[in-house]
Amino acid sequence: MVLTVLLCLIPVLPLVAPVQYYTLDTPLGKVTGLHLTLESGATIYQFLNIPFALPPVGELRFKKPVPAERWRSIHDGTEHGPSCPQEIPAATKVILQNTELSEDCLHLNVYTSGGLTTTANKSVMVYFHGGAYLTGQSQLYDGSGLALNGDVIVVTANYRLGVLGFFSTGDSVAKGNYGLWDQIEALRWVKNNIRSFGGNPDSVTIFGQSAGGFSVSLLALIPENKGLFNRVIMQSGAFSSAYAVNEKPKDFAITFSYLAQCKNMQTSQAMLDCARRLPLDSIIPTQKNAIRMAMLSPGSLFHPSCAPVIDGELIKQDPMLSVKNSSSDVYTFFQSLDVMAGCVDGEGSLINFILPYMEDTFGFNTSAGVPTSVLRSYFARMIAEELYNNKSNVLKAIVDKFGSSDNEIQARKIVQLYGDIFFYVPMIKALDLHASDNTESKTFQYLFSEQNPLPVSGMPPPSWFPWAEHGADVMFLFGLELMEEMNVPMSSSIKGFVMQFRTYLANFAKYGDPNRGIGDGDRWPEYDSVNRSYIDLTASSISQHQSMYSDRVKFWETDLPRIASTMVTGGAASLTTVRWIGPIILFINYLFWFMRM
Repeated sequence: MVLTVLLCLIPVLPLVAPVQYYTLDTPLGKVTGLHLTLESGATIYQFLNIPFALPPVGELRFKKPVPAERWRSIHDGTEHGPSCPQEIPAATKVILQNTELSEDCLHLNVYTSGGLTTTANKSVMVYFHGGAYLTGQSQLYDGSGLALNGDVIVVTANYRLGVLGFFSTGDSVAKGNYGLWDQIEALRWVKNNIRSFGGNPDSVTIFGQSAGGFSVSLLALIPENKGLFNRVIMQSGAFSSAYAVNEKPKDFAITFSYLAQCKNMQTSQAMLDCARRLPLDSIIPTQKNAIRMAMLSPGSLFHPSCAPVIDGELIKQDPMLSVKNSSSDVYTFFQSLDVMAGCVDGEGSLINFILPYMEDTFGFNTSAGVPTSVLRSYFARMIAEELYNNKSNVLKAIVDKFGSSDNEIQARKIVQLYGDIFFYVPMIKALDLHASDNTESKTFQYLFSEQNPLPVSGMPPPSWFPWAEHGADVMFLFGLELMEEMNVPMSSSIKGFVMQFRTYLANFAKYGDPNRGIGDGDRWPEYDSVNRSYIDLTASSISQHQSMYSDRVKFWETDLPRIASTMVTGGAASLTTVRWIGPIILFINYLFWFMRM
């Protein structure tokens, strides 16, 4: 996700005194952080750039992280560290406190408030950022406001991205998932060290948005993580989505190795050795070109190039197969965790990176809407090909359901379709699996419908996009204070709404129930697989509902599979007439979605 503003609160918090410094002892050594006193009298502590693993360089590149070693001198935790290697979008780069890129990036930040004592025993919330597994950095997400409003400790952590985080040959030579292993190592650091900051290592919630949401949902299916966290908040990302896992990692490894001019590509070991020797300054350009080539392959809409993989160790099989087996240890672990999941009501805003590049091909102006030909020739066709074996009756059913002769209405329907396929339906599937016959833990769902006054993931045409865009909930969760400092119009109802949202999430982290201390009118109902209760979050009202987008969900869950089971003839021929468009648009889709998200 591209944030067009910096979520860093050091310069915008209303301070009543100059920034001071505070040094504390940890099992790894002393660390100095920032001590901020606010006008309200509240205090904030920030300990930044704390290493949780050794630099993954040399022989440690493409290996599991090695825990950080004890440092001898006092560690300086007063400034942010470098980002993991990536292509940082220009709008983000100009506002980062630290624009350096380094493989020595496995660092985390700790935010807390009030008295800093080892006996505070506060619940801990560990956040993993989004960015399509290719971009992002922990320094964008300042946890001070959430820590203060929720009386929790907030930890944000980097993890390896792109090729360096997820290169896999699809076998035991290069298993991949290094970025996920980094997240687990960060959680191990929390388990072993957070008590020094006043945290309770036995009350830990992991949360993340987009790729971070996919990540934490996958971590919730790994039984070996038992004891590292108790609760999970999945924001705009669930393990049941096609964006969660790369099912064809070796294809990308071969493409990357070819573009890296590896002399020997005959074996997995040769490709790994070559990638390990590559200089850092050549990895990101080569990765970008490899992604471009991968986008030209059939079906790439449903197969991210750099993402977690089924490695037989961390992720043993398809996540949905694992969790559907009620006798498996994966199912048992998942149901032992309290789970909250939510989406914004405009997840499909991501198509706004795609549509402008389709205009010449299909002859339309995005600001005025989208013609049905885009639905028929691209979105519906890709779904029919990838998920339903090229059946023409499936394509027709999708066009009948989501088509419109009005270009503005058609644009909105495509947004809904995109959100359904990759976010809403996968979220509901994950929640159903968690809530079904579960007497051990609680399940909650939300829909975030408050539009963000600042753009997060693009500039949707206001004439036909009336929703909260992808990432809006994160902007409010972490960026309220910044928006105030930038003089963005913020009503008292918006400010109160953000405080309520933070309180809900912090209550969930502390008690497994967002309702602690909440009035009856704003109570959040538990989710079950029958009623599918959820809460709709807006500044004007917080309301309870059931069966989110029930008509559309029924179409994807029931109607379309039934239609697909009907015998048809001529399916392949009816779709191949527009096959030439696919590779072109697929390239555009992933290039801009991955590079700018």
